[in-house]
Amino acid sequence: MPRLLAGVRLDTTVEPSLNTPIELITYGRRRPGGAPDAEQHVIADNVRGPGSAAIHHLTGLDSHCQETVLAWPGAALAVELIVEVARALPATGLRRVAVRCSAGTHRSPALAERAASMLRQMGYLVRVRHLHVHLPALLPLGTTTLDP
Repeated sequence: MPRLLAGVRLDTTVEPSLNTPIELITYGRRRPGGAPDAEQHVIADNVRGPGSAAIHHLTGLDSHCQETVLAWPGAALAVELIVEVARALPATGLRRVAVRCSAGTHRSPALAERAASMLRQMGYLVRVRHLHVHLPALLPLGTTTLDP
């Protein structure tokens, strides 16, 4: 029976193929180049919480950064959405889900890595490609420092 998750209709009655690879692509909306080609996009801009300054020097590939981001309000729902959207894509070739945050260095990589781990535990073949995680972190818009 189809269900709604964060406004997206998902048909969970279809059993997707575990053999068709899933690619999760992370990127930042404030970076040049625009959105990558993907069948679906998950926007994680509103996943925010305390501790941003403490992880600013890290990336979403760092375990401490991942723990911090995944504890923020909305993070669990975003991960669930990434997983369910990826599973619902037709298994007729590479299935790509792009995950966006503002800079592509903290939130989207942390969320995508958790979603990839969950999908792998379900038996899916998953590749994660981070377009901006290697770039310097950006300050929040309208700020000149990380100090509170």
